[in-house]
Formats: sequence, structure tokens, C-alpha cells
Amino acid sequence: MITDAKKALKEAQEKELLTPFEPDGEMKKQFFSGQRKQAVKLFFYFLALLVVAVLIAVVLVGITHIVVYSARIIFVCLLIVLLPLYGIYNIFSLNSAIKKGDYEFYLGDIVEFYEDKYKVRGLENGELQFLKKPSDPTLSGKTRVIVARLKDELSLIEYRSEK
Repeated sequence: MITDAKKALKEAQEKELLTPFEPDGEMKKQFFSGQRKQAVKLFFYFLALLVVAVLIAVVLVGITHIVVYSARIIFVCLLIVLLPLYGIYNIFSLNSAIKKGDYEFYLGDIVEFYEDKYKVRGLENGELQFLKKPSDPTLSGKTRVIVARLKDELSLIEYRSEK
């Protein structure tokens, strides 16, 4: 797992394993749109989790008259209540990073892959995923991809060379 994306990208660029890349406006727009969709999906996932937790609590208290005072259960309930707030923070943070230009794009080569996770030359200690499924999911070694960094998260974008 890559803990510091900016540092890892800088080191790979210094070793000339990744090269800076400037995508066209349409590719950037699609990338940012995909990132925003993921953030909104995450928020709704957390909201659904909260609704399920509230329903379970209502059933436990209403039907069985069980009131739990366990510290562990209170901690889990508090965490579930805070997750939608994190989802909202994530959406605003993502939009802020896009406006500030806290993103970079690099060209790199795939070294190996397992199912949906890929390793890129220079970033071998982290497994990256495509934001949008590639047209050929069994990409082999030496396949060019775009490594996109937004905030501290890395994603892959399928690279199509202009011929």
C-alpha cells in the first residue's frame, strides 16, 4: 500500500519510471466526474448503513425491549453515525482539491495484475485500480497506462495513444 502518493510519484519520476503527462480536457473532465461519482456513492453507502443501523436499533428496543449499554456497541453506533458526515467531508474535500489543482497525471507501465488490481513500474509496493474498467481487463506487462493522483489517492486510466 502506498502511504504517501506524492512522494512515491516523485521518486518514480526521478528514476525515470514514470513520465509526466498532460491529458486533454475531456479526459480530465471524465476523470473528475468519475471521482465525484465515487464520492457521492460512498456517501449514500454510509447513509444506507446508518438507516440499517437505526432500523436494527428500533427493532431491538421496540420489539424485544433490549437496551444495550455496552461500550463497544455504543462506539460502533457512534462510528456509524459519523460515517455520513465523513462522506460529506469527502465530497467537499474532493471538489476543493480539484479547484486547487491538487492532481497530477503520469504515464507508466503495468508490471503485473491480479483480478482488478494492477502494479505499475515504479509503484510496485502499491496495488492500483482503474477508475473505469479498461476495455481489456487482462492487461499484460509493458502496457501503458495513465497514473492519476487526486489528493493522496492514485487511480489508473486507460491510455489510448493517438496514432
